[in-house]
Amino acid sequence: MWEGFVPDESVFTGVLAACSHQGLLELGIRLFSLMVRDYSIAPALVHFKCLIALLTRAGQLDSAEQLLNEMPYHPDEVAWVTLLAGCSSHFDVGRASYATCNSSALHVLLGNVYDQQTFQMSF
Repeated sequence: MWEGFVPDESVFTGVLAACSHQGLLELGIRLFSLMVRDYSIAPALVHFKCLIALLTRAGQLDSAEQLLNEMPYHPDEVAWVTLLAGCSSHFDVGRASYATCNSSALHVLLGNVYDQQTFQMSF
């Protein structure tokens, strides 16, 4: 980081979100570790959700689901939607069904996953 600049929770949230959107998996994981180890910032739910998004976009759905279930916070609907979006992108219908068990609002998204799977199989 820059000399004299001390990043806070908000800075790391923005940087982790940027890593997620750019697909920078390794950098995002290193920055998360740096946040905890070097800056002694306790990760908030939003930091874990950024990591879940990072993992799902990279196709690492097993790791994303494991993090969602093992993080020290109760997953909110945004966390489940993030996992479900990854399931849709990577055609993981079984995991998508599991993700929707945690929220009735997610069943519409599950329908989209099934539609994607059907469309993909028609080619």
